[in-house]
Amino acid sequence: MSKFVEQEDYCLNCKTTLKGDYCHYCGQKKLDTHNDSFLHMMSHFIGDFVHFDSQVFATAIPLLFKPGFLVNEYFKGKRARYLPPVRMYVFLSFVFFFLTFSLADFTKTSEGNTSILNFTVKDDSSGKSRNMSWTELSDTLVKFDNEDISFGKEKYGSVHQYDSLQKVLSPQQQDGWLLHQIKIKGFIFKEKITGKERGIFFNEMIHNFFHNFPKVLFILLPIFALLLKMLYRKRNYIEHLIFSIQFYNFFFLFGTIFFLIRLIPFLHNTGYRLYVFLPLLYLFLSMLNVYRQSKSKTAFKFVIFTSVFSMIMVLGLAINVLITLLSV
Repeated sequence: MSKFVEQEDYCLNCKTTLKGDYCHYCGQKKLDTHNDSFLHMMSHFIGDFVHFDSQVFATAIPLLFKPGFLVNEYFKGKRARYLPPVRMYVFLSFVFFFLTFSLADFTKTSEGNTSILNFTVKDDSSGKSRNMSWTELSDTLVKFDNEDISFGKEKYGSVHQYDSLQKVLSPQQQDGWLLHQIKIKGFIFKEKITGKERGIFFNEMIHNFFHNFPKVLFILLPIFALLLKMLYRKRNYIEHLIFSIQFYNFFFLFGTIFFLIRLIPFLHNTGYRLYVFLPLLYLFLSMLNVYRQSKSKTAFKFVIFTSVFSMIMVLGLAINVLITLLSV
């Protein structure tokens, strides 16, 4: 490989006249005859890694312990020492979901009931409630094996019976395309939850649901910012979007730490209520510190915001469930 020529007057990247060691137009450093050496490449790699590492720590500490601080710093123009919000989002979301999908078992059943997904189920005969894992819950659905599926007053035992009854009806009495597809999916779902491989089906369904969850959060991000825009109209939308990204970043970072803490045996039972309460407290303090309104006014807007966004979140999760059911 030929060596770089030592440059004197112009930037080799953009041809702009140099006035120092760095190009004032594109930022590339002035090159010399030693820039293609192995030692230079290694030192450059280590320097970039250390710089990224220092930015991560410089960003993570205030992100965790100073609600709203990074948002205010960003709009003050103090950005060089911190990792950019979007890059931090990509990095933290990758770490958070990688750990979640790699180490968490959503369907594991054991005597200690270590499944992440647990349900409180009431026994009709005894009236008592007990915790049941996702897999154990799926096993109880065998009792539906011999029951017909009802659609209003109509009951059908199989897809064949449904199609046969539809054929004898006049075109005006037959179900429309959408309703027909919904009923067919109902029969397919019944067959899967009562079949011999229902455990595999439920595992596949719950894993598909959680693998779609990052997409749901990403789609809700601009809606998060839009709701803030409706509450704080004097600020432009980009400011609210940066605020939203930084809150997401806190959520991912806090969630990663919380998840790692739960891997410690004697801290395994750390409550999920803490995981819900602290982000809500962080959001309130962030709104207070960034938008700088009175505590009473901020509390009022916080209640409105969390109420509306919670309903939108539930709707998003419901759509995710529907997509999951249609995809398995």
